[in-house]
Amino acid sequence: MKVTGLPSLTFEAMPAAAGIVSTRVSALADALEAFVADPDRAVQAGRTARAAALDRYGLGRFLADWDPLLGEISGCARSVSESAITVIVRGRWDA
Repeated sequence: MKVTGLPSLTFEAMPAAAGIVSTRVSALADALEAFVADPDRAVQAGRTARAAALDRYGLGRFLADWDPLLGEISGCARSVSESAITVIVRGRWDA
């Protein structure tokens, strides 16, 4: 069964400046060659991809989604402060 529309969903989920998503080996090879030829572009694409991933899947996003869910289930309001998120993200557990 052919699934239509899936590629457009993939591209909407990733900023265009973050690189390439493809099932075609030739497209991936071309993108790799372009990044090798232009390391600054590769670095910028990596930064863009990392920022998008952290925004969508990072600890701050997880806690922002998780805390209201826990509050809804338990009937208690719970939130984590920005400073606590910063401490956890930076790996400074003793702060």
